[in-house]
Amino acid sequence: VDNFPQIQIIASGFSSFDPSGRIKEPLTGRKSEFLLYPFSLKELLSVDSQQEIKRILEYLILYGMYPEIIETND
Repeated sequence: VDNFPQIQIIASGFSSFDPSGRIKEPLTGRKSEFLLYPFSLKELLSVDSQQEIKRILEYLILYGMYPEIIETND
């Protein structure tokens, strides 16, 4: 980030990837953190029927219940 101030870097990942213990230089004032929670089953029921959710539940558990996964038809 310091070497390329003209660009914005967005890094995302899993909570198990926590480099904070290995990074020597703090990013204080130069970073923002956002927690993106998956959809709840209640929220999914407003989009699909209970029968459809039961049909694709294994897929949702495997790949997550985030907006792009839910909206993709593939």
